[in-house]
Amino acid sequence: MVTKIFDSGSTKVFEGTGLNPGKITFEGDACIQCGLCVPECPNDALLYDETLLFYPNRCTLDGSCAEVCPVEAIICEGDQQCKEDALNDFFADVSSDATTVGISESSGSANQRVRNYSWIFFKQIYGLWRWTSYEIGTQKRVLMPSGQREWHWEEIKHDHITWTGNYTGYEMTGVVDASPATLGIYYSGITLQTTFTVHLICNGFPFPSSFSVQSKQVWHVDAPFIGQ
Repeated sequence: MVTKIFDSGSTKVFEGTGLNPGKITFEGDACIQCGLCVPECPNDALLYDETLLFYPNRCTLDGSCAEVCPVEAIICEGDQQCKEDALNDFFADVSSDATTVGISESSGSANQRVRNYSWIFFKQIYGLWRWTSYEIGTQKRVLMPSGQREWHWEEIKHDHITWTGNYTGYEMTGVVDASPATLGIYYSGITLQTTFTVHLICNGFPFPSSFSVQSKQVWHVDAPFIGQ
């Protein structure tokens, strides 16, 4: 099937397929009919014969035509762009809390111990997730009972972090840790690192395979210790 793109001067949008998710938009009012896009297409999906012609069944949404258009009359949202748009467009109205499944503390002297928090995420509703963090971090500070310097753990809470999006998995795990302290320094720290797998749907079609995204948030405070 061949389609005249700009004969009416209107905007035309063509959706991709399951193998080539995304869409391509032709802005008729912007096009200057220069024809630079035609030789750039590796699949002969564009042809110039008095006007620009388009063969949708040949298009793989690789974006070559859009890159050379001098007036941005072609907007191609292929596989990668579609993924990025979907990742930036998380508006799922479904929520679930992360559940702490383990707290462990390393061995060694008090000022070198690290306390680790791990959690697991589970959501039964297919395709959507929303997660808000509730982990408790730790801080180390020097106390001086009876004239002795001792390190003690105290709990701190970090600001809640919320992610929402689409997914096909059901489990998310991560670790919160407070780094070793330095004697004489009031130190509190928390590191949130989450790895999850999502399978996004763009324009009604799922991507051929899922991909992993890793997000890391770090929050810590270093301040001179003022003795008790």
